[in-house]
Amino acid sequence: IHGAPTLKSGPIGGTGLMPGSPVNPGIYCADWGRWQPVGPNYGPYNQSPQPTGIGRISGVAFDPKDTNTIFALAPQGGVWKSKDYGKAWKHLWNAGTNNAFVTLGASSMVLSYNNPDTLYIGTGDRDAGDAPGYGVIYSINGGTTFSARNTGMGNVTVSKILMHPKNSAILLAATNSGIFRSTNS
Repeated sequence: IHGAPTLKSGPIGGTGLMPGSPVNPGIYCADWGRWQPVGPNYGPYNQSPQPTGIGRISGVAFDPKDTNTIFALAPQGGVWKSKDYGKAWKHLWNAGTNNAFVTLGASSMVLSYNNPDTLYIGTGDRDAGDAPGYGVIYSINGGTTFSARNTGMGNVTVSKILMHPKNSAILLAATNSGIFRSTNS
């Protein structure tokens, strides 16, 4: 085409990358958008013939007052907590010892900005249905113990929980049965 720009073979935008030549992401990565694994890197016995591992991670949450504390959610492996920004992880869900649930799939979580030891967890596997939904469960002690907080919604799978930005008692939960609202969470 007359007047069309001439395409030249060479590095893209001064990056050293050549068009059509795949580069291992571990070798080249721009200064922004760099990702590093932080765990969890082991998993509990998974009660299936599949190898034990961490499986899928369905969500993460940060403590709003302590940036070193992060949580990882697994669709059939429960909730994991790290207090050192991912160097070490503790499994918060030990069936039968600190809770009334046999297994836990966790899809969403929100921490109270007034008291980060108050955790609300949306249960169930929202993607594959591998774990049943128990609605919302919560902990008032940073995940040491949990109890149901699902009056009016019952045992549904909760894919997302949001906390009102100015009133921590108001929660919205997106579930497989619609959207639910609590004003006294």
